[in-house]
Amino acid sequence: MGGSDYYCALCGGPFGELYWNDQYEHYDADVLKNPLDPELEWLKENRLIGENRESSSLCKIWVSGPAHYQLHNFMEFEPGEDIEALPDEDAVPVYSIDDDFSLAIPFHERCRQVLGQYLGLPVAELDKEVLFQALEDLWHPEPITGRLDIDYGDIEKQMGQYWDVEAGTEHFVCNPVEVKGLQGYLKNLPKRSTGDIKRRQAYNTSGDPFSRLSTELLLLVTTCIDDSADIFELRQASPSFANLDLSQGFWRNRFRLDMPWLWDFSKQSAEELATMDWERVYHKMYWGSNPTSKKENKFYGLCNRRRIWEQICPDVAHAYWRSQKQLREESLSKPIIRKGAFEKDEVLLAVEDPYERTEIVEELLETFSDLAMAKPVLVLKWAEDELQGIQVVKDRERDQSKISEGQFTFMSKDIVPIPSNDWLTGFIFTSIRPRSDLGFAERKHVGVEVLLARGPSLQFGSNKGDKRLIRVAEGRFAVALRSVYYSEGILSRFSIIQQPLCHADGMPRVVDQHRDDYSPEIEEYLWKQELPKPSTKLTWLRNDLSNGGLAPVERLVFASTGEEMEDITGIAADVQLGGFQVHYGHRESRAIGPRCQAMKLLAIDGKGGERISQISVDTIIWDDETVAVRIETNWRRCMTVGQSRHPPSPLAVIDTDRKLSTRGLVASWSENMPSQPLWGVSPLGFEGVDCTGETKLPSPAKDSHGYVWEPSALPPGLKEVGTIWGQREVCESLAPLSTVMGEEPSPGCTVTWINCSRAISEVRVTLVHSTVTPEVPISALTFKYVDGEEETAGPTAFPMDPTCECGESSQSLKEELSAFPAHYRHEKWQVGGRRLTRLRLWRPYAQTISAIQLVAEGDLQSPVWSVWGHDPEKARVFEVDFADQRGARVDALKLFFQHNERTDGVRDTIIVGFQILRFV
Repeated sequence: MGGSDYYCALCGGPFGELYWNDQYEHYDADVLKNPLDPELEWLKENRLIGENRESSSLCKIWVSGPAHYQLHNFMEFEPGEDIEALPDEDAVPVYSIDDDFSLAIPFHERCRQVLGQYLGLPVAELDKEVLFQALEDLWHPEPITGRLDIDYGDIEKQMGQYWDVEAGTEHFVCNPVEVKGLQGYLKNLPKRSTGDIKRRQAYNTSGDPFSRLSTELLLLVTTCIDDSADIFELRQASPSFANLDLSQGFWRNRFRLDMPWLWDFSKQSAEELATMDWERVYHKMYWGSNPTSKKENKFYGLCNRRRIWEQICPDVAHAYWRSQKQLREESLSKPIIRKGAFEKDEVLLAVEDPYERTEIVEELLETFSDLAMAKPVLVLKWAEDELQGIQVVKDRERDQSKISEGQFTFMSKDIVPIPSNDWLTGFIFTSIRPRSDLGFAERKHVGVEVLLARGPSLQFGSNKGDKRLIRVAEGRFAVALRSVYYSEGILSRFSIIQQPLCHADGMPRVVDQHRDDYSPEIEEYLWKQELPKPSTKLTWLRNDLSNGGLAPVERLVFASTGEEMEDITGIAADVQLGGFQVHYGHRESRAIGPRCQAMKLLAIDGKGGERISQISVDTIIWDDETVAVRIETNWRRCMTVGQSRHPPSPLAVIDTDRKLSTRGLVASWSENMPSQPLWGVSPLGFEGVDCTGETKLPSPAKDSHGYVWEPSALPPGLKEVGTIWGQREVCESLAPLSTVMGEEPSPGCTVTWINCSRAISEVRVTLVHSTVTPEVPISALTFKYVDGEEETAGPTAFPMDPTCECGESSQSLKEELSAFPAHYRHEKWQVGGRRLTRLRLWRPYAQTISAIQLVAEGDLQSPVWSVWGHDPEKARVFEVDFADQRGARVDALKLFFQHNERTDGVRDTIIVGFQILRFV
C-alpha cells in the first residue's frame, strides 16, 4: 500500500478490504475471522459526493455510483444518477483540491443511511447540495489528510496513516445497519412475567436516607435523570430506589429517549411491543451497544451505530441544518440572473492576505429578458498606474458620480460602456514583477484588455508585462463578475460568472466571434510578456507549471516552420535547470530562464532530419518541483540536466491525427526564491505542422547496466571493459557495517564517453563547490586534441557570472567558499600533444572517488583534482593503466554522471564513476 489510508466522512472507518497479519496485530477471530469475512462486505459499498463547477447542469453537485478504494488517496467510481454533473474522470482524489480536480468526499452507503435516520429523512430525500456544502464546511483546505476536520471520537486512534486492526476495536468495522445477531433477538423478545414484581421487594431499606421519601417522589427523581447509567448506579446504591417497580411505561419511555438509534423496533407489531419486558430489553440493548461489554453480550454493529449516532451525526447534522438555512437564504437573495450559473474557480492574481479579504459580486444585468436592451458599463479604477478594481454600472445613463469607491482609494478611472450590439467575453490582465511596498502582493497589475464578443478588444493601462487571460467558457456568456480584494486594496482573485447560451435565446450580441483567438490551454497560466499564438498547444502537463499561477510561464519555440526546424544546430540547458537555449545555423539563438550559468549542449543535425521528439522530467511530487529534464531526439540521442534522481518520465506525445508534434517547450521558475527552482515544464506543439515520420518515439540508447547514454550509444565495436570505478553501496555513513540505503551510480545516472586514444594538447576541468560527502566535484571534463577538435563531458559554456547558494555546512567547505567564492572553478592542464597512460583514483574506505589525477606519456602528471580538504593518507589509491600487458590501449573513458549530495543549495551533476572502453 502506498501513501496513506483515507476514511469515511460519516463514520471515520476504512474502505475496501482490510489487511491484518496474524503474527502481529489482528482482530479477535471469534468476531471477525479474516479480511474476507462477509461481515466486512459493507466496507466495499461506497459512494462519493463532489462538485463539478464546469458542469453545464444547473446543479453542480454529483453523487457517484459504487466507488472503490485505490492507492494514493484516489477512488475509482461508477456513474450515479447525476450523469450531467459527473466529472470526466473515472477516478478522483478525495479530501483534496488541485487544478485538475474539485473536492470529492467519500462515505459508506450504510453510514449515509444512519445519517438519514438521524435527520429523519430517507436517503432519497437528503438534499445533495445541502449535504455537500455541510461536508465541505467540515473540511479544511489543509485538513488532517484522509478525513474531515472534525472530532470523530473513539475511532480517531485507529485513523492513522494506515488503519490499525487492533483487537478489541472490531466494532468500528461492523455493519451499523444490518446488525449481526439483532434480528434473531427481535424474533424472540423476552416477555414480562408477574414474578418479577415480588423479587424487587427483597431489599432492606434500613439506614437508607431515601427511605423517608414517598414512592411518588422517588419515581419523580428517576424521571428527572437524563443518563440511564446514573439510574443504574442509583438503584445499586439505594435499596429504596432498587425496590421501585419501574413500570413498562417508564422503561419504554427511557427506551425512546435514550436509544433513538434503535429504529429496528419500529417493525415490531403492537402486540409484541405490549407484552415484551421493556426493562430487560432496555438493559440488553444498552449493554449490547456498549463496546466495553463482554463480547458475548455485544452486538458489534449496534456498537458502531450508536457510536456514529452519538459522536459524529450531531456535528454533521448541525452543519446540514446550517447549510440548508444558508442555501435557502441565498436562493431568496440571489438575483435571478445568477441562479444556476456556471463559474470556474477564481483565478489567483496576487497573493492574498490570510487574515482579511473582501468579495464583491456585480451583475451585468438583472434578468435574461434585459439582455436585448442592457447597456452595462465597466469602471476600471486605478491608483497611479496600478489597477485597483473593476466595477459594473448596469445603466449607462446613471449618474456617473455615484460610482462607488468602496473601501479602497483610487485616483483615476476608465469608463468602458459595452456597445448595444456587443457583449463582454473576458479580460487580459497585464502585470509586472513584485514591488517591495506591495505587502502580500506578488504581482502589480498595470494594464487590462477588455475582450468583446464581436468588436475589437479595448486596451487600458500598460501592455508591457506578463499576461493572464480570463474569459467565458465555450457555449456560455457573462452575467456577473466576482472580485476578491485583500486588506491592502489589491485585486487578489477574479472570475466571470456565466450562463449557457440557451438563456440568451439566440441573441447574436453574446456569441463570441473571437473564440479561436486563443487555445483553451492558454487560460491556465500567467504568460511572460505575451500570450501564445492560437495554434500553440501544450501537449501534456506533468506538474504545477506556474507555482499556483503567480510565476509566469516562458515559451521557447524551437521552430514554427520546416525551414526553422532544418536550421536547428543544437539545444542547450543549464545543468541546474536555470534556463534553456536553442541554436541555429543562420538565426539568432533563442533562450528562456532566469539564469544560464553552466550550459550543456546537445548538437542537432536539423538539415539531416534530426528532430527534438520528446521531453521527459523527474519531479518531486510533494512540492511540485521539477528536478531533472531530459531532451530526446528521433535519432535516439539525448541530453539530461538536473539532479537525475530517477529516470525521467516522458511528457510529449506525437499526434499525427492532429498534426501535433513537439516544436518547443514552456517552463516556469519561482520568482521569489533565491535558487529559482524550475516549477514545471511541458512540451509545446503547433497544430498543422507536418510531423511525417515522427509517429514513433524511439527510446534513448542504454548501456549494459540500463543507464542512458549521452548524447548517443557507443560506436560499433567499442565495448565496456572491467571494473566500474566508483561503484558502491550507499550507506547511512561511510563506516563499515552501516545500513545499506541504495547503490551508486543511482538509477537516474547518465553515462557518456570521451576519447582518450588521441594526442591531447590541453585538458580543462570544471569543479564546483564540495559537499560533506567526499566526492571529487568535477562537473565538466574537456579534452582538446592536437588537431584543434574538442570533446566535452558536462557543460560546455558558462555565459554569465555564476551565483552561489552553497551554505557553510562544514569547516572545510567554509574555507573553500572563502578561497573560491565563485561556484564554478575552471582549471587547465597543458599536455603538450601527449597521450594519456594512466588514471589515478583515491577512494576513502574504497567507496566514493575523492580525488583523481591523469598521467600522460613521459610521466607527466596533472594536478590532483579533489574534494576540498582531501587527505591522501585517508584514502586508498588505485591506478587504471591505459595499456594492458599485451599492449592493448584504452580507447575511451566511460563517465558516470549523477547529482551530488548537496542539501544547502541547488544540486550539481558530477562525475561519480569511470570505466574503460576498448574497441573489440
